[in-house]
Amino acid sequence: MKKIFFCLFVLLSELSLGQELTDAQQLTFYETTLQNFFSKQSLYTDTVLILPDSLPENLRQEYNGFFLNIVTRSQAIEIIKKRKPQSGSLYLLKKQHLSPDTLDFNIIGWGVSIERCFKFYKGHLITRNIRFIASCGGTLGYIPTPRFVFDNRQQTWVYYSNDQLVKQRLESEQYRYLRKNK
Repeated sequence: MKKIFFCLFVLLSELSLGQELTDAQQLTFYETTLQNFFSKQSLYTDTVLILPDSLPENLRQEYNGFFLNIVTRSQAIEIIKKRKPQSGSLYLLKKQHLSPDTLDFNIIGWGVSIERCFKFYKGHLITRNIRFIASCGGTLGYIPTPRFVFDNRQQTWVYYSNDQLVKQRLESEQYRYLRKNK
């Protein structure tokens, strides 16, 4: 009996009622995510260094207020070495399908600092100390940078910003706290 339910579950999950995304829609979601995230950041430079890991090939690089520089980790270090002071930020954009109707994007950031030093490590001379400092996501649990949810009634994708998702999480935490302490 359990095997029958399992088979039915697998079949039904394959026959999803979700929305199939086109490449153009996905590209729009990437660009909306980048524009909304970096336009709110107080960037001390107009160039954003981002890793190419999950970016689509035809992603535009010029946005309002910043330019996207798609680089490898070593290229980012070389660019940051030329700055005064030798520090900067490096970002990664990841896409995650939670369900056929829900798509999350997460922008992960690292602070990068490069210091001159003179030391030996395992018999090799080290002249630069490169530090990657990961940014913290906060204490509210998993909250994506934005979330896109397909509305079946209107047949459109709805954008939820990080601010909206944080506000929603805080309200649900407050509601849980009030119910618990009645």
